[in-house]
Amino acid sequence: MNTGTRSTATPVDRNGSPRPVDADRPDPPALRFVRGDHRDLLQFPWSQLARDPRAERVKENPLRQVWRVTLRGEIFFAKVFTDAGWTHAVRRCVHGAPERKEWRVGRYAERHDVACIRFVGLLEPTGSGGAVRAVLISKAVPNAVSLADAWQRACEAKDPAARSAAVGRLTDLVARAIADAHDKRFLHRDTHPDNILISPDADGTPQHAILADLQRTRVGRTVSDADAAANLAELAQWFRLRSTLTQRMRFLRAYLRYRHGWTAAQTRSVQARSVRRRFCHMVDAAAGRHAERLYAKRDRRMLRPHSRNRYFGAADLGGGWRGTFPLRFRRRDYAPGPSQPDRSLHEWIEWAHRELPDLGDVERCNAAAGRLELQAIRSVPKGIWELASWAVRGSPVHRVWRQGHRARNRDLPVASPVALFERRRFGLVIESVVLIERTEPRNRGA
Repeated sequence: MNTGTRSTATPVDRNGSPRPVDADRPDPPALRFVRGDHRDLLQFPWSQLARDPRAERVKENPLRQVWRVTLRGEIFFAKVFTDAGWTHAVRRCVHGAPERKEWRVGRYAERHDVACIRFVGLLEPTGSGGAVRAVLISKAVPNAVSLADAWQRACEAKDPAARSAAVGRLTDLVARAIADAHDKRFLHRDTHPDNILISPDADGTPQHAILADLQRTRVGRTVSDADAAANLAELAQWFRLRSTLTQRMRFLRAYLRYRHGWTAAQTRSVQARSVRRRFCHMVDAAAGRHAERLYAKRDRRMLRPHSRNRYFGAADLGGGWRGTFPLRFRRRDYAPGPSQPDRSLHEWIEWAHRELPDLGDVERCNAAAGRLELQAIRSVPKGIWELASWAVRGSPVHRVWRQGHRARNRDLPVASPVALFERRRFGLVIESVVLIERTEPRNRGA
């Protein structure tokens, strides 16, 4: 693309290798133990994990990072809390530091024998001036996998009997762990399958379900039926696309059996059926409310590409053009999957310059989109009134982009919008192009 933008190349060292972003920063202040007994862990540079080959970043958001660290033959997980500005500082003053709250939740779980991860240390800097605000360290559960991975493996079993047995065991383990936690006044409030670990025994059979990521957990208060239904809503929303109605009902029956301590005979009683029917309606309503909040949150990410956003980014491409790109495609396993990989904003800019010609040339742009297995949709305003309408409602191409991602945010099988380009003059959109996945059959043969 002949746009003439300035270079945004990744910093490199003198050998030409990519250099970490924080390589030129001064060393952060030393850390001290605030909570915990394993003071020998202070010998590890927890505030400089990006430079240590023994550490691997697992996930990240603007407020915290999670690292997997191998130390003395053992595996630890370090949740590194960073300073994200004055608004979060005010929030900490009002609600308390999240790392200390999570540490207290972990200690409560340890005292009451709740099946969740165990923390071994909480570290904070001895002085100011560093980006790291706190490090919360937990010990890894040996050979554990997330419920999402364990469920996928169980559903991939070819033998129907083995598949039913594996799914039933997972259902029972998770239902028992959550019901036991609720009985001990431990409300997790973020029961996504990635936050539930399945620990196997020696032969690989799932043995325990363990709760992780305790930041939003509430402890010390009785868990009502409404609380329990809301707690199970996120799990129900995830299972809606990955399980049958029979499997979901089996999970709810198992949860209620453990929650109320029913025997086999009591489970089949009229009273139990009434309780089960009422609770299922509560979970269904809570799952609907959770889904609407989740969809609204995803839509806001799409509409704010200029903010600190892991999912969408926008950049000037020169010549009046501005591109908006999805940094991460959700639900790649859900057909039709996107043909383009996840890229950083810098990589998307390089991709646009390399793969696309001048966007103003219709024929060249369409030919380039065809080579990428994409189709280009272009719109140009017809007159002053349509130009003014676009300034208020957005162009038709922008609406295609927005509606496509709104549909994917709701897990609907639609063609993925890959990139949106808009050319502006005096703040008004005078031309726009969107690239989406092809919807016609490919390679059908002669």
